[in-house]
Amino acid sequence: MDIETIIKENINLFHKIVNKYYNKSLLMDKEDVLQEILTNFAYYYKDFENFNSSLSTFIWTISKNRILSLIQEQNAIKRKSDIANDYDFNLVEDETIISDYDNYIYNELFEMDYGEYTILILNNVKKKDICNNYGISYNTLMKYHNSNIEYLKEKYKEL
Repeated sequence: MDIETIIKENINLFHKIVNKYYNKSLLMDKEDVLQEILTNFAYYYKDFENFNSSLSTFIWTISKNRILSLIQEQNAIKRKSDIANDYDFNLVEDETIISDYDNYIYNELFEMDYGEYTILILNNVKKKDICNNYGISYNTLMKYHNSNIEYLKEKYKEL
């Protein structure tokens, strides 16, 4: 059976999944989310043979995971934007950023997943305040921060 036929026969299931997991905070409407999960399903359908369950379970799993990923991606972008907007970069004295090298590290941290937490820590924002303001546990904050620092150390160990 071809992918178009499978999608047509299961379109009600796809709609049901969108209705169940759709988050109003998403910057996409339901039709866009539906298109995302249909595209995602079409991409992963080749793996169905290795998935030991029914087609409907496969559809549900693949679709739910894509919607949750969309929400996580959007939340990460929002979190970075909130931190960038909340942080007063004028508090950083000119002497603090010594070189282009330091600017590059800051820019790289902003590009990294959860790099914004490391920026706040490096700028002496209390870890407790970061946890409270962004709704994460201390252990999660430190996991992200340590991971970011290890990545940077590895990347720049030659310098």
